Amino acid sequence: MARHVESGGSSPTIEHLPGDIVRMHTVADRQLVHRMAFAAFASTRWLWWSLGIVLIAGPAVIAWIGGADAEQLSVGDLLFYLIFGVVFFIVFAAGVLYRSGPDYWRLYKLPIGNTIYVDVAPEWIGVGWSDRYTALARRHIERVSVHKSVLVIVGCGYKILAPCELIPIDTANLLQSETKRRDSTDSTAPPRTAPPQRPPFSTDPPEATENQAIRTHATADHTLANRLAVSVRQSSAIRKVALLLLILGVVGGIGLFLDDERPLDSMFLALLATCAAGYGIIGYHMFLGAAAHLRRVVPEGTALTAEFGSDWIGIRLGGYYEAFGAARIIKMERVDSALIATIQGPADGVAPRRSAEGLVIPTELTPTDVVEGLLQRYG
Repeated sequence: MARHVESGGSSPTIEHLPGDIVRMHTVADRQLVHRMAFAAFASTRWLWWSLGIVLIAGPAVIAWIGGADAEQLSVGDLLFYLIFGVVFFIVFAAGVLYRSGPDYWRLYKLPIGNTIYVDVAPEWIGVGWSDRYTALARRHIERVSVHKSVLVIVGCGYKILAPCELIPIDTANLLQSETKRRDSTDSTAPPRTAPPQRPPFSTDPPEATENQAIRTHATADHTLANRLAVSVRQSSAIRKVALLLLILGVVGGIGLFLDDERPLDSMFLALLATCAAGYGIIGYHMFLGAAAHLRRVVPEGTALTAEFGSDWIGIRLGGYYEAFGAARIIKMERVDSALIATIQGPADGVAPRRSAEGLVIPTELTPTDVVEGLLQRYG
């Protein structure tokens, strides 16, 4: 059951829009932002399991492999490394969930004072703030959980977060029950209606821009998912993360080689274990995860649409829709069969680039003149 709470800030405002859409919005305060951050990190179970295994067992395993030939390690040494790994993981998890995570969200993702919107439509759930809006088709929702009174909604590899006070409690409970009784056939069927019209962006000019957008349509073929996965694999973001992990690994290896003190050894071993976990996650994402995710999002026959406004872009891939202000784009690159846009955090954040993430746009949806304009401006 979803727990309905009251925000520490102003009371939510309720609007009833055409198409049986209920829009609730409020101003984000410190408590709400911290709850959103906790839910975002705590709900990523696979990451915590992976990090837990690597950080707890990794130092002991690496130390055992490094000292096996000379029989340098005793049972007490291995036990020390295991205990160090447990303590390191607990401190790391607590720091992310209760300190660095909330600070990161408050400074870079959802600054205090932004208006946050949640739309509940018969076939869609949408969430947005500042100049970004995301919607997920309800029949594509696979899992719903509650963390710190925030509804975490997962479907087709995407995750959206909705504060419980901005969703009617009967709708929240219905979403949870729907995911339990939905069969696989129904979950792949496309929604019959369009996603809700996005709320006003903070970067919108005074005049309306909805009717000035260039709209394109396409249908996914059986090769689209694999082609997009290749584009993701070849993107510059993957190369940058791999290079950063390589540098950290080299630093850890040099430190481990030069230092003979056991406490410092443990720190370097933990660093090496973290790099190993990072490479494992990247490798899975590049060669298996990205393709599997995209095959769920854009199977053959999926309807694809795009909207290119003068100051915003909207992309719909089947049951997933995202719109964002063009001011968020910090880089646009053409990679194989896609345009990959790097999108930064809200402009009113302390350092928007620190919360940058990527969005894949199939080239089927991008007219030549639009592509040339985007690459010229952001390439």
